[in-house]
Amino acid sequence: MIIPIRCFSCGKVIADIWERYMKLLEEDVPDGEAMDRVGAKRYCCRRMLMTHVDLIEKLLQYAKQSLLKQYHNFSTCALADSFRVR
Repeated sequence: MIIPIRCFSCGKVIADIWERYMKLLEEDVPDGEAMDRVGAKRYCCRRMLMTHVDLIEKLLQYAKQSLLKQYHNFSTCALADSFRVR
C-alpha cells in the first residue's frame, strides 16, 4: 500500500524519507547505508522502510478494471437509456 506517515512504534514521521530511500536503493546503495543517509536511525523506523511493500500501482490497475466493468454494466442496462442525451 502507501508508506505509513509515521513509524508504528515510535511515531517518528517516515513518509517524507521514502522517496529518497528508494532512489538510493535504485542507485545500488546498500540498505543500511541508504537508511543512514536518509536519517533513519532507530531500528523500528528502519524496519518500517525495509519491510514496506509498495502495492499501490497494482491496486490501481484493479480499480481501473473495476470501473470499466461497472461502466459497461451500466451502459448496457435499461436505466442508462434514460440518462442518454438525445
